[in-house]
Amino acid sequence: MKIRSQHLNFYTLKAIIKEIKPLWLGKEIISAFSNGVDEIVFEFNSEKFPFLRVSNLPKFSYFLPLDDFKKRTRNSTELFEEVYNKPVEDIFIINQERIIVFNFPDALSLIFKFFGVHSNIILQNEGKTIALFRNKLT
Repeated sequence: MKIRSQHLNFYTLKAIIKEIKPLWLGKEIISAFSNGVDEIVFEFNSEKFPFLRVSNLPKFSYFLPLDDFKKRTRNSTELFEEVYNKPVEDIFIINQERIIVFNFPDALSLIFKFFGVHSNIILQNEGKTIALFRNKLT
């Protein structure tokens, strides 16, 4: 029997968004970096939960707001620099889906898609994909 984790079902993600939305609206992403395969950390200029740790591993994805995170100095890659220093205008979850959207000025959107092996983080400008966290768009 295969046991599936429920940590990223729609209702759990919806509850997380409800908690972080008032904290991060108007805040800016000041850094986004990857220390390892299929994991990225976003740093916000926020006093509470300034970090968001996201994994796109097919068997264990997560979306974790954190109070503290230590960035490795070696083997760290900066990502999604297009959204640095831009205020978050909206955060929402697509109804009945495991897709979270962060909207920024200039029609930029970060889309967090949690679909097992098809999980990805997509940066779009005016609806067109301009960057992917995982190289394949699936």
